Amino acid sequence: MLKANYIRHYIHEKGIRLTAADVSSGIAEMLKIHRLPLLSSAIMGKILACTAVLATDFKNHEGISLLWKTNTTLGTIRSDMYDGKYIRGYMDGYDEGLSVTSTNEKKLISGVGAQLTITRYSLLRQPYSSTIHVTSGTIAQCFEQYKKESDQILCRMQTSVIIRENEIISASAKMMELLPEGDIAFFRHLGEETLNEQKDSLENMGFMVLSESPIIFQCTCNNKRIMNSLMGLPNREKEKLLQQPCAEITCHSCGKIYKISNQVMKEWFM
Repeated sequence: MLKANYIRHYIHEKGIRLTAADVSSGIAEMLKIHRLPLLSSAIMGKILACTAVLATDFKNHEGISLLWKTNTTLGTIRSDMYDGKYIRGYMDGYDEGLSVTSTNEKKLISGVGAQLTITRYSLLRQPYSSTIHVTSGTIAQCFEQYKKESDQILCRMQTSVIIRENEIISASAKMMELLPEGDIAFFRHLGEETLNEQKDSLENMGFMVLSESPIIFQCTCNNKRIMNSLMGLPNREKEKLLQQPCAEITCHSCGKIYKISNQVMKEWFM
């Protein structure tokens, strides 16, 4: 059984990779900062978990940044997995109080022209981004579409949230991929029910655990990142900031407020 707040990587000798992640404490921490309605919370929990399982190159501390433009009332969803164990995320919209059903999930994540962009970061290569136009489906189906169109990899995804007394108490995802030169007949034989198997059952089926590590909610914001963001503003925006005795910058992901004095801004802009 997958431990709460852990990510585990498996491999099978027939060219099948399986990654499972539980982000329960991560979504709990995020919801303390961003008090989302229940359906939005469930969607965010699933997307955080899926972002985690996409980071399969754990040896090189692969990072994943997700940008999902839903073109619905949810607005834009962002999530990150970095250094193999840290997650964060937020959305800038809302769900209008809809009930938690797969139909409503599909409705809110795939508006007309919806796009999903994934950026990968690794110690071995330059950042790489790819975008797909999201068609109608659940979150798991949309990620399967992404893997097929962007990476040319067949995969099966499974997402899960457990709700108790109108609160998200668990969020997880599993991804099974057919690697290049893998046994496609065996992959199809395994079927989606394989994603329901527990740790001991997977090992009895020939899956070997490669790695396991904890997952923690943590933001990457700091003074240097705030400085870089302000430095990139147009001159007219900088001039407006310099008319104030102090600028307050709030991190969207963690809610931390940075207060930058007028003197510090002058030094930065010089």
